[in-house]
Amino acid sequence: SPEDQAEAVEDAFQSAWAETREWAERVIEIRKWTKPGIELPEGSGTNWLPTDIDGALGELLGTIPDEDLAALVKALEAAIAEGHASITTALGEVPAEPIVLEALRRRLELYLSRKAQAESNDEEVTAFLPVTHDNFWELEFRERLRKRPQDLDKELPSTVRQSLRPYQAAAFAWQVAAWQAGLPGILNADEQGLGKTLQTLSFLAWLSSAGIQSGVEPNRPFLIVAPTSLLRNWEAEIEAHLKPGIWGDPVRLYGPDLRQWRNAAIRGRDTQDGRARLDFADLYKGDTPRIAITTYQTLANYAVSFTENPFAVVVFDEIQNVKNPVTLRANAAKAVNADFRIGLTGTPVENATCDIWAVMDQLFAGALGSLNDFRIAFDVPKAGNMRVLHKAIFQPQAGYPSLGLRRTKGSVATDLPTKTRILHPRIMPAVQALRYDEARRPGQSLFGLLHHIRRTSLHPGLIEGEEPGGFTHSSARISAAMDILASIKAKGERALIFVENLDVQQWFAELVKIEFGLSRVDIINGATPVSRRHEFTQRFQRHLHADEGFDVLIMGPRAAGTGLTLTAANHVIHLTRWWNPAVEEQCNDRTHRIGQIRPVTVHIPLAIHPRLQRGSFDCLLQTLMRRKRSLADSVLWPPESDENEIRALYDAIVTAEETSNTTETLQGLDLAGYPSLVAEDLDGGTIRVRPRDGGASIVVSTEPERIANVPLSADDAAVFLLAEKNDCSLPSGLPVSTLGGTMLWPEFILPE
Repeated sequence: SPEDQAEAVEDAFQSAWAETREWAERVIEIRKWTKPGIELPEGSGTNWLPTDIDGALGELLGTIPDEDLAALVKALEAAIAEGHASITTALGEVPAEPIVLEALRRRLELYLSRKAQAESNDEEVTAFLPVTHDNFWELEFRERLRKRPQDLDKELPSTVRQSLRPYQAAAFAWQVAAWQAGLPGILNADEQGLGKTLQTLSFLAWLSSAGIQSGVEPNRPFLIVAPTSLLRNWEAEIEAHLKPGIWGDPVRLYGPDLRQWRNAAIRGRDTQDGRARLDFADLYKGDTPRIAITTYQTLANYAVSFTENPFAVVVFDEIQNVKNPVTLRANAAKAVNADFRIGLTGTPVENATCDIWAVMDQLFAGALGSLNDFRIAFDVPKAGNMRVLHKAIFQPQAGYPSLGLRRTKGSVATDLPTKTRILHPRIMPAVQALRYDEARRPGQSLFGLLHHIRRTSLHPGLIEGEEPGGFTHSSARISAAMDILASIKAKGERALIFVENLDVQQWFAELVKIEFGLSRVDIINGATPVSRRHEFTQRFQRHLHADEGFDVLIMGPRAAGTGLTLTAANHVIHLTRWWNPAVEEQCNDRTHRIGQIRPVTVHIPLAIHPRLQRGSFDCLLQTLMRRKRSLADSVLWPPESDENEIRALYDAIVTAEETSNTTETLQGLDLAGYPSLVAEDLDGGTIRVRPRDGGASIVVSTEPERIANVPLSADDAAVFLLAEKNDCSLPSGLPVSTLGGTMLWPEFILPE
């Protein structure tokens, strides 16, 4: 049974700690690589929708080559505008329908993101590389424990010029202890914003100052492997946190800088014939180690070169980039010749539980058994097996330090400003409610209905050329977002706006420019080149040094959800949402991180159907997101929704029944079950609800005619009127949600 298998795997965890003297190298040989024939769960591909669109059509769209997507999207746009039923491609007829266009736009966004980061998952048809034991069906290779020096000074070296916060010092001590205990690798899965980069650099500086690194040679280099978008970030962090000259200038083993390391006698890449094209001999000269930085794609292209040259430590930043163990890139990463391996990620599980197996197989092969045994035990996450898995990774075993570290900002970063999530439910205008009703009509496919409902909940038309005012007031979410931005502007503060769809990013940027008189509104998405991404980030962050007041940056959640620090903003608006709370939290962490000095407010506009109320799509999605965030072992529990949850959402949408709003007095609206919130009586029928630990508050009233006399606080982020307003005067400067009753109380009103 899976329970028995989980127990067996737990036993395997224990045996992994035995020190073995007879062990085989992980690399078998350099030969032609063949992609392993093993099927792995990859999630929905869109993080909230299933990949198939009515069976055969989904298969057709999935076979369209990535490089053809941009042209096909343009052709489909033209065909739809001209009223054509379909377009002809080499693979067959593609229906000229909005749902097809949306699906292809999403595929294009993901492709452009991978291409811009030089991390495409496309594998070469013929590739030679160091082939490794894969541990898929049985445990072929188990990493050994190393013998390392014990009598060493464990203090933070003077080469680290920045004081560590207590939780960062604890992470530093954990890394030192793990290294000395002989662990081959560790996983730092701290929540984003806690300074994993600084923690890692502090450990590398300690290893350098001890002059021992691998325990054999004092000058083996360090290797950082990172997504393209984070390469310059590593250089900036080294400059900011370490004294000059500790490792010399970082060595760029990527792009044009790779030329100086090439063997002039052999052209091409290592993957062409298995011969090393790069000569790293100069990295080993001198008495101090060097630090080299490369990309995952460069590592894959020149895997033989990286295998033949030993490193003291290899650091895999955003290690989820190799979570698919059957890719060329993952095999190349396994083959890196390093004495110690460090994985960094805030989201070790993105799609399925086997993600964490693949991550740990990179760092400590054999610690979680074979993939086959692991999947039997953990493919279906349950409370019991997730506790076993969490314990195996994040708790000390057999007297050794834990393999992994996971802390959240809420648990350790008490010096960070507060972060409060404010919901902004708005009743749909009549035209939006009408389109929503049309989108719920029977007889549609699951994908088609969810697509229409999702787009309609954002805006009923997206009509090109419509006047900005009318355009805004046709959408509950858009009007709420514009009111939120007006409030932020009045405070002279700044906002990040996360929008998934490429087309929506463009028209919303234009709308914001017009409405607020901004000269420019930058957009960072998968199509943004690294240089422009850096330029836009620096331009926005300039406010930290020369505050120029209100500003807005629009971002795609996947392209900009990791690796960026944007602490010049203290507001985040999710105009559209991915059905994945981990992705949403990554977006929030762009601004709620070390360096932020102001409380952060996350704004969630919700479009409420006037007759369906809690049965509206936005409420159903919010309920799902809240439940998934609350899972006890959320760091390992797959955040992406499965087919059952998608089907349940579909069923809830189509079966939602009309309901009458309710009206209660504030005396009946208690905060039982919300110990983190405090209510303050303002004027009989009006209360202020605020987080007990500080942060943004809301004002709730069942007597709108008296609301104008209520004194507002600088912390107030929204006003909720739970009765008809009867043309009364409303407070100015704050977003106001007139809900006409108490049906949405408390789940869709109270701060989180």
